[in-house]
Amino acid sequence: MPDLRAFDEGPIGQELIQMELGLKPWPSKDAKRHHFVSRFLLDRFANDERLVQLDLRSGKPQGGIRVDKAASRHRFYEFEDEEGNKSSMLEGLFAVIETHAAPALTRLEEDGEIDEIDRATIAMLLAFQWGRTPAARERAEKFGEEVATGQMASQYADRRAYRERVSNLEAEDESVRMTDDEAEEFRQRTLRKLRDGSLIMADPNGGATMSLLIQTANDIAQIMFVGMEWTLMRANGAEFVTSDGGAASFDPTPKHPWSGHTIYSSPNAETYFPISSRSCLVVSPGEPTLRVFDANQTKVMETNLRMYGWGDRYIYGRTQEAVTKVRRASKAKPHLAAKPQPHRFVMLIEPDPEDDRLARAHVARDWDPYMTTTDESGMPRVMDYLVVGEEGNAVEIALNGDDLVRRRALKAAGLDPDSDVELPGGVTTVAVDPGSVKPSLWG
Repeated sequence: MPDLRAFDEGPIGQELIQMELGLKPWPSKDAKRHHFVSRFLLDRFANDERLVQLDLRSGKPQGGIRVDKAASRHRFYEFEDEEGNKSSMLEGLFAVIETHAAPALTRLEEDGEIDEIDRATIAMLLAFQWGRTPAARERAEKFGEEVATGQMASQYADRRAYRERVSNLEAEDESVRMTDDEAEEFRQRTLRKLRDGSLIMADPNGGATMSLLIQTANDIAQIMFVGMEWTLMRANGAEFVTSDGGAASFDPTPKHPWSGHTIYSSPNAETYFPISSRSCLVVSPGEPTLRVFDANQTKVMETNLRMYGWGDRYIYGRTQEAVTKVRRASKAKPHLAAKPQPHRFVMLIEPDPEDDRLARAHVARDWDPYMTTTDESGMPRVMDYLVVGEEGNAVEIALNGDDLVRRRALKAAGLDPDSDVELPGGVTTVAVDPGSVKPSLWG
């Protein structure tokens, strides 16, 4: 089993530790254009620092694209720090990682083997590449917006629970004063805004989302290091291309029909990281080994089609022939060029043995009738569920779910589910990672 100390003992860890201790300054990055696919990686697909770029929307190739301009945006990683000043510290972090990952990748590509330090270094590069692109940030922002908006709708759905929260605020802050009628009018107005979409819980500049993606990248790097099999594919008679996404995942056996494909969405998931026109690194859950094999033209094209599907706007290659071949193949084999499936926010609901309407609706869609999760003591619990984006938007799911929970609670208390009786407490909605819940055939 690889030793996680390789992250601290490697060149990236050592440099970050020195900067944390004030022994070395944080790298100053004044560049106005920030690459979301590492420039040194793009150069591995170029001729004399020029790429051929194919527009995924129009299908038109364009040669002579400079590496220093490709896969980049103006100050993409510039955010305000705690004092409100513009900072490009994130771009500096990427520079540290790329500086040490470049020679490690060269050793991997040339030797077909690496030590633990290089494995940790490359894992950092790949993990950060996974989450640093505009498309990754947009997907994460959308998911976060759904979670936050759904939680807010749930908080405002229960009149009694909302009034209790207002009372608690009034006790903490004397300037907060609302009559029952005022509180109810505000609650109803907020629900109307949530329903018509005029009130959305969004990340205004993407800073919070990017921070979360970076934190997640550290965890992903460790998973890649200790829990992933690595395969280095060397192109035989063909060339790999890359995209402005820098990576692509494919999962033939996702846990749920509506699950997103990710690095570890199932034991059979595969994630492709082209590292040059000659080589592509594939990671998949398994023993932390490294194998090398020559990929024939069919396998190279399959990989290129995965990259095509996960590209946001462009794919890049050494020649026009390389990128146009991929475009033509995408028309003949569209299933290999599938777009990323969005992550879904799942609401779990206490089941009612006498009410299997949700379960029957799910089975009718070839879904699992129930989900199984674990409670705080680690015991399995079978739950009803609703999936945001598949069975309604975040607000609809939250309000419908809360109403169902309320009706079931009234029934369990021996009361009429259609009554206006207000029960103590309220509904609590939490974000659930779909990967943490499993299908259940209970019932």
